[in-house]
Amino acid sequence: MKSGKTLGIIIFTKVPQPGFVKTRLVHKDLNSQFNSKLQEAMLKDTLLNIHSFVNETVVILAFYPREKRKILQERIIKPLNQIYPEFINRIKIIPQEGEDIGSRFAFSFNYAFKCLKLRSAIIIGSDTPHLQPNIISSAFKILQENFKNSVIGPSQNGGFYLLGINESNSLSLDKIFTYYTTYNELGNAIDLLIRETEVYILPEVTDIDCFENLKSVRELIHLYSIASSVRKNYYFPSYTYEVINSLPLKIWREGME
Repeated sequence: MKSGKTLGIIIFTKVPQPGFVKTRLVHKDLNSQFNSKLQEAMLKDTLLNIHSFVNETVVILAFYPREKRKILQERIIKPLNQIYPEFINRIKIIPQEGEDIGSRFAFSFNYAFKCLKLRSAIIIGSDTPHLQPNIISSAFKILQENFKNSVIGPSQNGGFYLLGINESNSLSLDKIFTYYTTYNELGNAIDLLIRETEVYILPEVTDIDCFENLKSVRELIHLYSIASSVRKNYYFPSYTYEVINSLPLKIWREGME
């Protein structure tokens, strides 16, 4: 299968459903229904953020678990298809295959390289809906400059929000993730990359894993709402902002008095 393009963006995500997503987002005023709505909003924003790259790249949505594809279609694909049908219909939707996150991660990259014959690919999650397009552009520029280049974006919690490699890099991708700590996740990835590639580090970005992350991202998204009204090169994740702001103000004021 050939796409005619050489670049790919893989969105690596869980299907939004209560009790399955954002289980570390714990607060007395939050519940699994809210966490599911937040995951749904973040995934929609992440997809729409990628819309600006669709002419240059192949967009791959790698979801888990595979038996929840219908939920993904009903809650994500169909609503967005009403807004951007041409874009949504061009997304390649695949289930993540593998027994653990490492093997599913490797499978997604291998699909991009072996099935779609892409030269370069980056993978991002759905928990950084505020990720700005210029960072993604920088990642692709780094990969295109030299086939030995790789790129990684560290997240505030010690993991990474973006990883980009070229097909020519013979990496053992399934070894990047571990089950120990998020620090090991980032450390193992850099250690593996640095042995075989020239690694470039992108700016740190906060991903939404816990309530403190949610508070920080809320403030950041508010700034982007202002900036995007003045400069069009800022992306404003409106779905995520709407869900976050549905919470009562008392939640955000806790600890401030």
